[in-house]
Amino acid sequence: MYKEDAYKEEKLIMFIIDKDHIDNGESNNSLHGEADEKFKHLLTEHFRLYDDDGELYYEGRCTSQMTEAAFAPLDWAMANAGCTDLQYLNKGKWESM
Repeated sequence: MYKEDAYKEEKLIMFIIDKDHIDNGESNNSLHGEADEKFKHLLTEHFRLYDDDGELYYEGRCTSQMTEAAFAPLDWAMANAGCTDLQYLNKGKWESM
């Protein structure tokens, strides 16, 4: 890996929607953020997005839940579908952010 790639990897904000439960799968496999296929292996943090009634809308993976990248899926889903709850999988349990 080049030095430039290592730097970019640290700063990357990226997520993917693996399962779209509301739009007939329209958003399935859609990559968001600084979408660069060579960094797709960094998508290790599993998340779920819900509306305010607790209905599951999307499931996906993000680069990190410990940086500003953690809220990128919710920012997208709020604007796209009105999602209000973002949960990450931690030690086998789903936890709201």
